[in-house]
Amino acid sequence: VRSEFAGLRRLDSVFNKDTRHCLFAQVQRNVQAVGNGCRGVVTMAGTGKFFVGGNWKCNGTKDSIGKLVTELNNAKLEDDVDIVVAPPFVYIDQVKSSLIDRIEISGQNSWVGKGGAFTGEISVEQLNDIGCKWVIHGHSERRHVIGEDNQFIGKKSAYAVTQGLKVI
Repeated sequence: VRSEFAGLRRLDSVFNKDTRHCLFAQVQRNVQAVGNGCRGVVTMAGTGKFFVGGNWKCNGTKDSIGKLVTELNNAKLEDDVDIVVAPPFVYIDQVKSSLIDRIEISGQNSWVGKGGAFTGEISVEQLNDIGCKWVIHGHSERRHVIGEDNQFIGKKSAYAVTQGLKVI
């Protein structure tokens, strides 16, 4: 194993032997992903547990997300893994109200401050209000397509942490 991967393990080892498909395969199949689909990261979180995150990006419908949540609810998950999903903002309430508590919810982005007249943005306070524990910052398309730089992402992340969100 190359040294930079020493703390990682395969996605299929995160799930119980009885579960033959992983979170990301389910996301890719059921959320009707386009292009490269979903990518997963498995790494050590600050808790000493492994972390698996599924970013659903701008994919899905009420029906496909409902099917995905049903599969996730029926999956046998290992106890030593933190599992987080990031549905599109418009579906967070649907997912939160139907997903088992074992799997936490993340926003896909948040604004740099408390909120205000910023059309299309989501505030940390709104994410907290609907029960999100996490937020994703600095994702590739936010950097390359929208032009967010490290300084802006750092400000967003610092604000989110001060308001109690964990940042991916």
